[in-house]
Amino acid sequence: MIEKVRELEREYDVKVLYACEAGSRAYGISNETSDYDVRFIYVHPLDWYLSVEEKRDVIEKPISNQLDMSGWELRKALQLLKKSNPSILEWLHSDIVYDEDEGFMNTVRDLAQKAFNPIAVLHHYHKMAKRNLKELGQGEEVAVKKYLNVVRPVLMCFMIMKSGQLFGINIWYAVDALAHNKRLNEELRSLLETKVHNPSQTKLHRLCHVDAFIEEQMEEIEIYLQNAKRRSVDITKDLNDLFRSTVKKYGQ
Repeated sequence: MIEKVRELEREYDVKVLYACEAGSRAYGISNETSDYDVRFIYVHPLDWYLSVEEKRDVIEKPISNQLDMSGWELRKALQLLKKSNPSILEWLHSDIVYDEDEGFMNTVRDLAQKAFNPIAVLHHYHKMAKRNLKELGQGEEVAVKKYLNVVRPVLMCFMIMKSGQLFGINIWYAVDALAHNKRLNEELRSLLETKVHNPSQTKLHRLCHVDAFIEEQMEEIEIYLQNAKRRSVDITKDLNDLFRSTVKKYGQ
């Protein structure tokens, strides 16, 4: 994968500061049919920034049916970081990292934690869970993928409300945190293992403890959001300093 990153740098005349895996592989639920979703942050040479023209700040490069590469330009990435954008936060918490400027990423992760807005992120995952619940339907038998599309954002909310931070996106972390609830833990593991080890099994019967957990958590998320106090940490100066120093470092 690192050679694909180097090829992309040469083709677009950029420096990739960070490249990671996103999607099912980062969530810990990939199987033999899963493709690779590589996401990255990049910086242009200095002259690119010294222009009155508006320029595209995204690179999207599908390589094959099994590999997709997509990235955000440095300024765009830092702007999204300031807003606690869930997509870039997921990138930062991926366990599968292909390439990174360690100093740059240490600063980015520190700033992400400093400015983390749990309300904004919870709203995102809560809306995702509600939307996916409607698609799941009420049938006795449900699609494995659609079930997980509800379970994952609910578990993300559970972990954020539990810790006040986003410490990882691998679903197994949240399942481990529920080890005290034996029956729920067993059903969640069964669901995840079906997705990972039995990709040909596309449907299964509803899991009663998982369903009860989803219903309970959706209510708790709404209560949490109603009562949560908004917090705002302005990291604009820190982001500007990081942006300028990074462009100077790689822009010559």
